[in-house]
Amino acid sequence: MDATVFIRQTMAGYYQYPIEHQDDFLGTISFEAMVEPPIEVTLFGAGASTNIQTFADRGAVAAIDYDVQQQLFGIPRTPISPGINGVTSDGKVTLFLPRALQIQDGVSYDNNVNLGQLGAIGAGLVANGASIASASQAAISGSIQSFIDGMTNGGGGGDLARLAAVRIGDNVNSLSPEVNNAVKSVAQVVPNPNTRTLFRGVAMRAFMFDFSLIANSVREAQEIKNIIRFFRTQLYPEDIGGTASTQGVLGLKFPNKFEIKVKYRDKDLGIRFLPCYLTSFSATYNEQGGAMHKDGGWNIVQIQLSFSETRTLVKQDIEQGY
Repeated sequence: MDATVFIRQTMAGYYQYPIEHQDDFLGTISFEAMVEPPIEVTLFGAGASTNIQTFADRGAVAAIDYDVQQQLFGIPRTPISPGINGVTSDGKVTLFLPRALQIQDGVSYDNNVNLGQLGAIGAGLVANGASIASASQAAISGSIQSFIDGMTNGGGGGDLARLAAVRIGDNVNSLSPEVNNAVKSVAQVVPNPNTRTLFRGVAMRAFMFDFSLIANSVREAQEIKNIIRFFRTQLYPEDIGGTASTQGVLGLKFPNKFEIKVKYRDKDLGIRFLPCYLTSFSATYNEQGGAMHKDGGWNIVQIQLSFSETRTLVKQDIEQGY
């Protein structure tokens, strides 16, 4: 890299490793911090009373500025990117592509949901076009009818009669669990729990990256320091109001989100990430020895980055390449 370009990028908060022997590392991964334009909030309109009791009577929602409500109820799903909709860059680090890059997708299911007889009847009715209300009523009626069927069609005995006895025991609050279990033991039957697997939600994707940064020159040693400082700075939030030495910190701003890009010979590799938060950063200095550069720079620094996407994915995101 030209020395002039290197100095300009360093001053602007754009860092990269390696600086030496770049032709040996054609695959790169970049982490760019993004600053979103702030949302202005007006708690009280012009001429409105600031009496706290009056404010409380109006309700909390009425106090939120219209623009904020629009943001809350119309959050765009389009990922943010520097240069779009007022988003600016707060610095960028470009590193060599790690040897192993793991992308794990996942969803969660509950595979032990017991519908019971009422649920099974209701699910079947809804599946065949019945409304939820009518299905609920029909399921209750069907459950009651099953008692009658078990006691009449089963006559003086039989499986249905024993099952009816067990189900009656399950619904009699005055019976102790011990007595209820005894009924089941004697009858030798139990109601079918109608176990189902239900979809619960989407797992948030998280990513971890490991890099071993070896300083081959004094300039690379300084660049490694810059990279470490950049990530540590972006990890933490800014304070709101006051200072720690006077009245204390009143609040915290969200840290910046990151845009992560993976490239080979400056071409996208088809691996896309939604905007991510940096959730942890660690650095290990000279793990394999105590050698230092003449200016006091570390010889080898191993860093580990953990990121979490800002929201979960849906099928439409996958169709768009995420």
